[in-house]
Amino acid sequence: MKQFKSHFRLTSWAGLAPSCNVKRRGKKRSIIAIARKILVAIYHMFSTGEVWNPIDLASVETTDKDRIKYNTNNFKQSFKQLLSLGLTSEELINLINQNANNLST
Repeated sequence: MKQFKSHFRLTSWAGLAPSCNVKRRGKKRSIIAIARKILVAIYHMFSTGEVWNPIDLASVETTDKDRIKYNTNNFKQSFKQLLSLGLTSEELINLINQNANNLST
């Protein structure tokens, strides 16, 4: 794996990089995405000598900024769903504050 300086170069060489100019739709796109994740995991296992741990994959493949953006969007969607069920903003904010206090103690 030393000939590839990063997992980005390896996935590009293998034709699995998201920016490759190959038409991918539906099922084929999903297969390519899964193949890329597997290849990235293998790259890091060989590079570091680590054992397979699927929990680590998110931290290897995505940046902190992207994960924060993803979680923020999920939170916003969940907040909207709870509002549509009849909870008020104040009730939701109180629940968030209570849980934040419980986590810090």
